[in-house]
Formats: sequence, C-alpha cells, structure tokens
Amino acid sequence: MSRRDALAVTVLLGVGTIPGCFPNKQVEDDVKLRSDENVDQEILRVWEDGGDVALSEIVDTSFDDLMVFAEGARGEVVNDAAGFPLISGTYYTSSTQLFLLRAGGRAVDAIMVAADVFDHSSAQSVYDSTVRLVGVGGRELVQLRDG
Repeated sequence: MSRRDALAVTVLLGVGTIPGCFPNKQVEDDVKLRSDENVDQEILRVWEDGGDVALSEIVDTSFDDLMVFAEGARGEVVNDAAGFPLISGTYYTSSTQLFLLRAGGRAVDAIMVAADVFDHSSAQSVYDSTVRLVGVGGRELVQLRDG
C-alpha cells in the first residue's frame, strides 16, 4: 500500500485529526458523563464555609469555557455544545447540573455536580476559563462568576 493510499484509508476511517477538518476521536472516546469527588468537596466547602475558588484550580482538565446545563436540557443542545454525541436521550435527565468543560469548541470533560447548591442563574450559561465558585457560606447558594 502506498503512503497516499494509507493516508486515504486513515481519513476515510475518521482516525485522522487534521485540525478543523476531522473530530479528534480520542477526545470523544475519553469524554463521558462523570462525577468528581474533588469538585464536589470544593463546591460543598464554598456552600458551607463561603469563599472563592477558581474552577481551573479544582479540575484536572485544561479548558477554554464552561457551559452549564440543568436537568431537562435538550439532548441535541448538549451534544451540539459537546461537538459530538455525549448523551443519548432526548433530554439531559440527571438531577445534577452538567459542567461541560470545552477547549477549541469541543467537550474535554463532562462533570455532573449537585444542582441544589447553585444559584439558579448558573444553569444554561457559558463562562470563560477564569470562572470561579463564589459563596458567602452558611449554605447560601453558590454563584459562578467569570474571573
């Protein structure tokens, strides 16, 4: 097989990752809905004790922006935001909020977090990479704010 034929096979199979042209299949395969104990602990700490912490300090993923989805978000909207099929249902049906971390316009992480501790304005919102968890403590609702 010639080098040109090998390249054609690679492109046809979708395993090539030419920026802007083909999806990075590895990223798609690695991004799944998940929970994160460290993120949960920090959210609860800010909810109970107050404070201010950058999301980038408590996640292991580098990201450009954060999109937040609440229960009932349309599946097609979540999948469009992810850049690939992340959820299979018509709606996001978890009672958690979905923190969709994106880089280059595609999901790099999808963390499900407790919805009950956040100010309701955080749902269906987009934040930049400087987003912070901000709380006054005393189990008052936590807010998300850009840097």
